[in-house]
Amino acid sequence: MKSLLLKLFHSKAQLSVHEHIAIKACLQAVPKNVHTAFDKQLSEYNLIQREVSDKVLNFYKCSLFGKLLEPSVLLPIQTGEVLLSSFTLVKTSGAEVLVKIYCVNRRLFSVEFSEALNKLSASENLKLDKVVYQPELTRA
Repeated sequence: MKSLLLKLFHSKAQLSVHEHIAIKACLQAVPKNVHTAFDKQLSEYNLIQREVSDKVLNFYKCSLFGKLLEPSVLLPIQTGEVLLSSFTLVKTSGAEVLVKIYCVNRRLFSVEFSEALNKLSASENLKLDKVVYQPELTRA
């Protein structure tokens, strides 16, 4: 019984297929010096909050009782709210989806999409087209 409860409360956060593809494209869009920490934080998050529009994902690491926890590794960037990167994904139809990645206090916090990716058909493909914005990131 205890293991069932642990599985329920510590289940891994689930992304749609297209959200997963977009998050992986994030790694291509962010500077090389943040890859490892970015990946580590994503693997530790166990709660994804989708905002009402389904266009924004917020990431959290929570304890069994809902307390918010810090990831074990912080991003090598300045503190505060930072637009980590902004890039464009292109759908099979040629339409573009703008993606913005925000960090707060050196942790990945949200990914914003110009449209809800979890509603795309399974046959739709996404590919990274261009990085629109990528700041110089220095550790504060």
